Amino acid sequence: MKHPILILAIFTAALAGCKDSEPKLSEPSDTKEIEMVDFKTIIDYIGIIDDKYTIDSTIYISNGNFEGKNSTQFYIVGKINNLGYVTKIPNNNTEWESSVAVKVGYGYVARTGFSLKYNYYRFFVAKKGQGIDPMEFGMIPNDPYFKFPSYIVRYQFPFIAE
Repeated sequence: MKHPILILAIFTAALAGCKDSEPKLSEPSDTKEIEMVDFKTIIDYIGIIDDKYTIDSTIYISNGNFEGKNSTQFYIVGKINNLGYVTKIPNNNTEWESSVAVKVGYGYVARTGFSLKYNYYRFFVAKKGQGIDPMEFGMIPNDPYFKFPSYIVRYQFPFIAE
């Protein structure tokens, strides 16, 4: 009677070891990395967005959301391991939004332009950044340790789905 339990335990362990794992996808060789700052406070104070902290002067963060210029729309891919896991461009127009929440570990697709000629980006929020010193924007904060929230974002443009 003890042997069937032992055989069952060995069989179960063997099945667990044979589990199909998700293929490991690597990031494209032309991936770029940028530290993006949340511009809400900066826009309220000085009224501008510094292109240094945007994706191609088009995609920026405001009030914890990705937003964009030139009719930019966003699609949330979801939680992923890296930029290489963003592989598709959704066809359904109802899945695109004008603003989406910034979430660490999530992938996104953005499109700019108009239906006859969209340009696509894919990007991934790798981690929270160290923060950006307000002095960089000519602002003197009340708290000398204050930094604007920032995120490390990896992206590719143009993005052409496989």
